[in-house]
Amino acid sequence: MIIFFDIETVALSTEEKSLTDQEIKDTIEKYGEGLNFMPEYNKILTITVWVKTTEGNKIENLPGSEKEQIEKFFEIVEKDYKVKRDGKEVQIMPKFCWHNIINFDFPFIVKRAMSHGIRIPDRLKAYGKKPWEMEHFIDLYNVYKYLSFSGKGSLDLICNFLDIPTPKQGIDGSEVQAYHDQGKDKEILEYCKRDVEATINVYDKFVELNLI
Repeated sequence: MIIFFDIETVALSTEEKSLTDQEIKDTIEKYGEGLNFMPEYNKILTITVWVKTTEGNKIENLPGSEKEQIEKFFEIVEKDYKVKRDGKEVQIMPKFCWHNIINFDFPFIVKRAMSHGIRIPDRLKAYGKKPWEMEHFIDLYNVYKYLSFSGKGSLDLICNFLDIPTPKQGIDGSEVQAYHDQGKDKEILEYCKRDVEATINVYDKFVELNLI
């Protein structure tokens, strides 16, 4: 039982940041491009979830505001799922898979949850955990990184290398903010779905090649 997911993020508005124009300018000068990846100054536009079970797949852009999406995602995270083993129905904890979830997606979601005063599920608490206590996290970035001399491995690069359809169809991650500013959120949501679709294809290929 695996839950694949992705998030797309955009900058907080001036009102949401609660900063003066000078403070915003100083912050941009201090952090530069790194500001685009900081949950203190950005928010989640969409969380897209694909639940992979033995009975099939279901993909969904979670509905509602950022707070509502995080609350719904945490419900999915905390839920045990029924599967059949040896003809018997048992409940298991899901695993969570994405590309670079440990360094970006999970920390970003957790920090945005903190900003809304939302309690963090035990399954997302990483502090003080032993490696074997984190086996429910499958980070495809780390799987690929350890095979690379350069340590690089974007999802697009892996897709091209393994001849898997890339999610970059007219938009990529660097253009999300511009699309949002132009009111093209629908295109961003569709792009996020393609990202998740590509990730599940990469995961299946890694399993086929005995990397996972």
